[in-house]
Amino acid sequence: MAGDVVHGFSLHATELPAQTRLREWMPICSSCKDIQTSGGEWHPLEDYFSRHSSITFTHGLCPKCVPQYFPSPDDIVKSI
Repeated sequence: MAGDVVHGFSLHATELPAQTRLREWMPICSSCKDIQTSGGEWHPLEDYFSRHSSITFTHGLCPKCVPQYFPSPDDIVKSI
């Protein structure tokens, strides 16, 4: 950590609470990140985890993706 910025993060699965650990392989699309169920259906990652766990998702943009949607600071102001 430099100042207030986290530059890396690592956590072993054994450090997670038992209820958040995944216990099997999960087929996931490398492109869209949909998850395939044992019945062969594909579901968006957020929907799958919302149905099968107590996880609630929030959405935002990470610093790496912001320029893709807002190439200049003026674009951010115009979108608000």
